[in-house]
Amino acid sequence: MGRKTKVIAEADPAYAGQAAYTPALLRVYDTIVLRISNRWVWRCPTSKLVAHYEANVGPDHLDAGPGTGYFLDVADLPQLRGLVLVDANPAVLQHAGRRLARFEPELLEANVLVPIDHPGGVDSVGCNYVLHCLLGTLGEKGEAIANLTRLLRPGGVLFGSTILAEPQGLTALGRRLLEAYNRKGVFGNASDTRAELERMLAEHLTHLEIEIQGAVAVFRGTRPA
Repeated sequence: MGRKTKVIAEADPAYAGQAAYTPALLRVYDTIVLRISNRWVWRCPTSKLVAHYEANVGPDHLDAGPGTGYFLDVADLPQLRGLVLVDANPAVLQHAGRRLARFEPELLEANVLVPIDHPGGVDSVGCNYVLHCLLGTLGEKGEAIANLTRLLRPGGVLFGSTILAEPQGLTALGRRLLEAYNRKGVFGNASDTRAELERMLAEHLTHLEIEIQGAVAVFRGTRPA
C-alpha cells in the first residue's frame, strides 16, 4: 500500500464521506455516477471532465480521491510518467491501483485535510469530485487545497471539479439527492457556492479559472512561483 499518514477514524464525522466508497459501490460507480448522474442529474458530461484531465495532467501527477481510476484510465495522457494516488479509503486505492497498474502508481493512504507526507514535487494535482465530499464550509475545506498545493512544484497545476449547492444549477432531482447525501454525511456541500469556491481557491492558487457546467464547478489554478 505504500507509506501512510493520518487516516480518518470511524468516530470522525468526516468518515462517512469516504467510507461510502465500498468495493461493491466501486464496481457500479462508473455506471451510476459517470454515465447517468453526471449527464442527467448534475448536468456535467463525464467527457468534459476527461478533457479536463487531458488538458491539465503533467508528467508527474498526483490524484487525490481517484475514485475508480476512470479518468486517468480513459484520458489520452502520453505525457504521464509518474503517478501517485492518494485516498483515505484503502478500497479506493486498491481498486484504482489495479485499474491503473500500467502506470505503476504509488498508493498513499492519507487524509487530505492533514499535511500529506510525500517527498518531492509533482507537476499536477487532480482533486476531482473531492471537495463536495468534505464536511464544513469551503473556507474550512481550503485546508485540503493548501495541503495539496504544497505537493506541487512552483508553477504546477491543481485542477478538479466539485458539485455546488446553488439552486440555479440543480435539477429537481439534483436538489433532492444533494439534500439526502448531506443528511447522510456522504456530501458536505449544502452551503457551497461559486463565490465561496473562488474566494477559497484564490487564497492558494494563481491564474485561477472556474467554469460552471450545470451544478458542477470545473476549476484549475497554478501554485505561485
